[in-house]
Amino acid sequence: MSITPSARQIKSEENRKTLLKSALDLFSRYGYNAVTVDDIVKNVNMSKGSFYNLFRSKGDLIIYRSEVLGEDTLEAYEKLRETPGYEKKNAVDKIRDLIELTIAISTASSNQPFLSQMFISVMNDPPEDARNYFEQHQTDEIVREIILSGQANGELRADVDCDEILRAIHVFRRSLLLEWCYKKGKYDIIERNRAPIDIFCRGIAGDGKKAGDGQ
Repeated sequence: MSITPSARQIKSEENRKTLLKSALDLFSRYGYNAVTVDDIVKNVNMSKGSFYNLFRSKGDLIIYRSEVLGEDTLEAYEKLRETPGYEKKNAVDKIRDLIELTIAISTASSNQPFLSQMFISVMNDPPEDARNYFEQHQTDEIVREIILSGQANGELRADVDCDEILRAIHVFRRSLLLEWCYKKGKYDIIERNRAPIDIFCRGIAGDGKKAGDGQ
């Protein structure tokens, strides 16, 4: 049963998104470390108290941004799953689609300077919550289902633990984003990485033998 959010909850979410938009704008212009909470609230005529009612720290904005992007990815993936014939795709192609979808949304929903600054800030001075959060993604449960099903029917290699394949996907996806930032976003990240994505996906592909099949 779905629960309709209250007017207060709706307003709080609107304010969170307003503050995030302000932060992204300022981070992209001045860099994450140079921007203060005072700068963020002043940019949108909100109070510092309002900020701390919604976020514990500036680092919380990084986590919230990841949540928003994750929700956007889930919504886009649900639409993809509804396309005719999609469920008949094998596990490798489904993972390829999710990698490309996540990368496309990450680069379309934020400008390159901010994404670069986010990488720098997280590596130099990661907020404790963000350090833990970046090991996860909202699509993880979907990916786990695809991996386990693919391992069972031989479409994905079964000699590697499900969570290790999931971690490999995280590491690979972030490496492509990092390189794109290093090159200042001057190329189409999906088109430029067709071959690396294909190599990665072939690396996790199985031998076609279902679990329990005889040798």
